[in-house]
Amino acid sequence: MRFASKSPDKFGEIPWRSTSEGLPIIDECRLVLQCRLFSTLPGGDHAIIVGEVQEIVETRDVPAMVYADRRMTVPAQETQVG
Repeated sequence: MRFASKSPDKFGEIPWRSTSEGLPIIDECRLVLQCRLFSTLPGGDHAIIVGEVQEIVETRDVPAMVYADRRMTVPAQETQVG
């Protein structure tokens, strides 16, 4: 939600680090992808940026966050049967 806010300091209280290219990576996120710009589309009062995945940089076994119905949720864990 911080990145959707009007706050000028998007990374203020979020632990993060830089890649060798100077790109930000948020610590302890589930997935880090290296992308190249594929296209930019109009999105009302903002732009929608579409990236083409070039590399999976990191993965972590932590719950995913999903934005649905105007709120952040953590989906129920899948259970294995048998």
